[in-house]
Amino acid sequence: MSKPLTKRVLLLNLLRELAIKEPEGPIEVPEGLEGFGEVHYNPAACIACGKCINVCEDDALSLENVLDLSIFLDPHLNIDEIRSENRRILVELIRKLAKRMPERAIIVPDGIPGFGTIRYKRVFCTACKKCVEACTEGAIRILPIFNLKAIFEEMRSESR
Repeated sequence: MSKPLTKRVLLLNLLRELAIKEPEGPIEVPEGLEGFGEVHYNPAACIACGKCINVCEDDALSLENVLDLSIFLDPHLNIDEIRSENRRILVELIRKLAKRMPERAIIVPDGIPGFGTIRYKRVFCTACKKCVEACTEGAIRILPIFNLKAIFEEMRSESR
């Protein structure tokens, strides 16, 4: 990990050592417990403006210059929930033109604003909700869950 050891990372390391059995799935965060939760990101609604990243004091969010077009073709995606008119038109256009599901994400060239993918590091997120407040498109929410298994997997992959 590139970040210095914080109280949060220390706590997570202690939990990993203490845990007899890793939970199979997310655990509901008890009401009133601050600092825990999980970012739910809707990539179809995101306009890659970077406001969420700029307000994240914990460096839990970053923007990658890749775009997975398959998210726009997901039949469960409700276009009406996308606030940006331009993004909604783009999704409709992609759906009309697509002949098949893309095999991989595309790289977005530098200098083309409005496209990209937000990456989220569970290890660093303190569920402060500043990213939610900064997002004008409603692309980010904090869910009251704590995915300890995913956090431990992230910690293992970061330490390699």
